[in-house]
Amino acid sequence: MIDAQHSLDVLLELTRALTEERSLRKALALVSEAALELLPGDHASIRVLDHTRTELLSGARSGSGLGKKPVRHTHGKGVAGWVVENGEIA
Repeated sequence: MIDAQHSLDVLLELTRALTEERSLRKALALVSEAALELLPGDHASIRVLDHTRTELLSGARSGSGLGKKPVRHTHGKGVAGWVVENGEIA
């Protein structure tokens, strides 16, 4: 069970860090790390659309599997591809 006070502390620290961070890549990494600390799981990934809006790129990753190449999510393939194609959450 996740401790409510710990969760609030993590979110407060994330908020403080984000107000100071100017790099998008570093800001996304902070969010990814906080998500992994707050939610059950061994890996967190934040995806961003490429400039052609056809592929979800890895904006930040935390946890296990960091040594592996990120999975490609392209337009129309799988759940992530559906999100790219439709511009909606699944």
